[in-house]
Amino acid sequence: MSKALATLCLGCQWRLLTRSALAKPMPALATAPLQRQAIRRYTSATANERSPIHPQADALRRTIHGKMRSTLGVASVNDSISPKATYVAVVRLARQLQAQGVPFDAETYELLLGALSKNDRADEILPLLHKMRADDVTPTFQFFHKALHLAAGLGDSELQARILEKMHDYKYPMTSKVYQKLFFCMRQNGELERALDTLEEMKRKSIAPSVSTLGLVFDIAILYKEPKIAYDLLQQAAASHEHETFHTHAIRMHHELLRCAATNGSYEVVKKCWREGILGKRCEPDEGLITQILFVAADHKDPELASQVFRAFGEHGYTYKTHHFETLMESFAALFDWKSTFRLLGVMRSRGLKPDKRLARALMKPLTADSGQVHTACQALEELYTEENAVDVVAFNMVLYAFAYKNQFEICPKLGVDPNVETLETLLDACIHARKVAEGVEYYNSFAERGMQSQTAMSKMVVLACTEEDYEIAFDYLEDMKSRGITPLRGCLYRLVKKMAETDDDRLPLALDDMAAYGYEVTPFLNEHIERWKERHHPTEEPLEDIVRRRQFVTRYGAQ
Repeated sequence: MSKALATLCLGCQWRLLTRSALAKPMPALATAPLQRQAIRRYTSATANERSPIHPQADALRRTIHGKMRSTLGVASVNDSISPKATYVAVVRLARQLQAQGVPFDAETYELLLGALSKNDRADEILPLLHKMRADDVTPTFQFFHKALHLAAGLGDSELQARILEKMHDYKYPMTSKVYQKLFFCMRQNGELERALDTLEEMKRKSIAPSVSTLGLVFDIAILYKEPKIAYDLLQQAAASHEHETFHTHAIRMHHELLRCAATNGSYEVVKKCWREGILGKRCEPDEGLITQILFVAADHKDPELASQVFRAFGEHGYTYKTHHFETLMESFAALFDWKSTFRLLGVMRSRGLKPDKRLARALMKPLTADSGQVHTACQALEELYTEENAVDVVAFNMVLYAFAYKNQFEICPKLGVDPNVETLETLLDACIHARKVAEGVEYYNSFAERGMQSQTAMSKMVVLACTEEDYEIAFDYLEDMKSRGITPLRGCLYRLVKKMAETDDDRLPLALDDMAAYGYEVTPFLNEHIERWKERHHPTEEPLEDIVRRRQFVTRYGAQ
């Protein structure tokens, strides 16, 4: 074989193969002249005229077929062999048959199709079929399966349609396996509507789709975030007679469907698939998936589902985190199940997690929305105290705040709870809401006697003082914080400055000086109040900094 011929492109190699014998054939078989003549007569005859092929030619063809299969098999398990090299090797083997005048049969063409598949040469399928028709060789049904599969892998639905036309010419029927190749192409192209229409077509023809086929359409539904459609397909797969096949697909399908449904908030699908997939032991959810489902349960106020998911989280060995408890408690609180809500606070602590203020605030909304819920929650606390002889202080603080929020400061029972500084802060929040300065001062002094003070509580006292016209005690608390080396929170200073600006207090520049000393900047909103105060008291263009310095001088040395 010449060097130039060996370097021809793949297309040229194929065109040479589909012509007659090469100009320079491979070395001839060691056959008698009469035997070679018999082979030539066979190859020139039509299919109807052919007599049985000469045994030696048949042996050569079987040998070449074996080598072609071996070449394709090695390429399937050895990624280091390039598709091009496999293609060239198989074509060269076929040319050996051609050079010896041995005709191609259906198996030869099928092996050549395998070589095309290795090299993604779908464009050569139709020429190959034309050559087979010209040689009066009938393609096998398996040939069409492989051709459809090659076109599907490249997403070429138009080529698939032309292959189907050729297949129908040979009177091959549409089967479940043929449809599967079509669905494979639809998945490549994301054709959901066409896939659903094709399933209906199969139903009309009484052709049952395989589990693998349903899985392909399922994948398209998941791709387009259609959990309801995907669930229907999953149910069809489960109802099929391919129980073992479904079992191998069930884990993946349930897992993907649960994630899709949870991500897209499809509550009904999540609930059904949780029961069938997780409780039915068909799949093992990962931590992220369980958390997503827990959020769906909370969003739809389903404490039963939330409880099941919560238990599954621990059963699968995952570590509970604060947000898992928060989500479950919010689902209970949304249905006013205060007993379960408060009990979970104790479970949190037993897991080494401390309920924080943010969690308490999230649960406050349903508790304070309805005055009747305050008494229901209080009754739940009393029942817990009777049953377990313990009530979590966060639950106590929540109910205490709810009563104070409704101006009912003396109703909440003690229930053996040791109040903490958060209890004081909770009470002060309620006093600020109700503008109950006297009650707030009483609570503050009571806790202060027991050494329960905090930066937050003292700052809240400044804010509480500003709810009345006479807010002089606000300065007392500020001085107390200064003497203790406690920095007032920014919010309380903002509230005080706003109050001073609204009441035309001449001490405003000094308060601003204190704010600057603590590193707090004036916000645009607060600056509007300051500018209005300045217009009323100092209509001149004197800068505010000069006003501050002058006020400081008067304070220290008196008026001159």
